[in-house]
Amino acid sequence: MSNTVNLAPGSVIPETGMYKCDMCGEGGMADFFLKKGLNTPNLQHISHQNNIKFFEAGKYFSECPTCGKAAGWTLVEENLSKNKESIVVSPTQVIQTKKWWEFWK
Repeated sequence: MSNTVNLAPGSVIPETGMYKCDMCGEGGMADFFLKKGLNTPNLQHISHQNNIKFFEAGKYFSECPTCGKAAGWTLVEENLSKNKESIVVSPTQVIQTKKWWEFWK
């Protein structure tokens, strides 16, 4: 999994799947810095975002819409491209695919 952790914008995507920005959202670096006492308005804003995006292997990572170049993308779930009928991602990471629904039947 080391080749799918903290990948910079502009780098080649190694595996198709859902990737999370390591900087924003709960448990991200912004959240970590806030909890350690580095309290700035920018970090407060970023720590409440949770960017999870679908990327296809062989293409290039984009910047995070919230963090820009500070993003590092980490694979959360792989191989969704074959089953992506609809992908809805919210801060609670609701992912709706045929595979997901079959799993929960």
